[in-house]
Amino acid sequence: MNKILNILTLILIASLFSSCNENPFMHNLFSSLDEYELPSSFGSIDDILDEAGDDKFLDALAEDDELAEDVIALLDDVLDDDPADADQEVALLLADVYLAASGADDTVNNVNGLLGDPDSFDFDSPEDIITDLFILDGSLSQLQQEEAVSRQLEAFLGAAEALELYGETIDSQGPSSEVVGGELVAAAMIGGMTTYLADDLLNTIGNGIDTKEKAIEAISSYIVAGTVLPNMTGTPSGIEDILSDGLLEVLGPDTVDNLSDMG
Repeated sequence: MNKILNILTLILIASLFSSCNENPFMHNLFSSLDEYELPSSFGSIDDILDEAGDDKFLDALAEDDELAEDVIALLDDVLDDDPADADQEVALLLADVYLAASGADDTVNNVNGLLGDPDSFDFDSPEDIITDLFILDGSLSQLQQEEAVSRQLEAFLGAAEALELYGETIDSQGPSSEVVGGELVAAAMIGGMTTYLADDLLNTIGNGIDTKEKAIEAISSYIVAGTVLPNMTGTPSGIEDILSDGLLEVLGPDTVDNLSDMG
């Protein structure tokens, strides 16, 4: 009975996540009926936050790579590394922009399928969990597929860093009132697993991987072509071995316990 309840809890989390189809993290009750026009530039962080209140902001930003990079840089510059002082809204929006600009939304949404299938969670092999989340575009060449996957993986690294800081703020600031329950779980999980794999590859001596870019390339090649990953330093025994304390805080203890039971 407890196992069934755990599964139902995770399916509920998945349904909460999928209920928001524009902005994965920040919830806006009102959307503009007018056609949205993205500004050509942003002069301040306040300008970005004002625009982010529009549900169409992220979709529009995803169509402008240069402006998206500028927005990421501005948000990152003003985000304080001290959890006691960090702006939660900025941290959440930064993660949001990383994912939207990279086209990672569909991959994040695919976590819903895994949450409904307990046998899909084998935390001994986080690389296989991530592989199951990517749906490759068959119209693209292998090189193009690997480039698309690498772009998403890089975005997951950036989003994980922002969400980790948000999780660290919860102890001193409490959870953000702007977050809809369950919507951070998928991004925190994928971002955390990507970070774990990249760091592990970097820490393994003699595999020829000495930068995060090379680590991402290796993971991307594994996802797309099944290329064998170099031997890594260890095997995680559960979700708590993979995610940082900040990301575990984002998931919350109940979700962590449920995932541990499934994995």
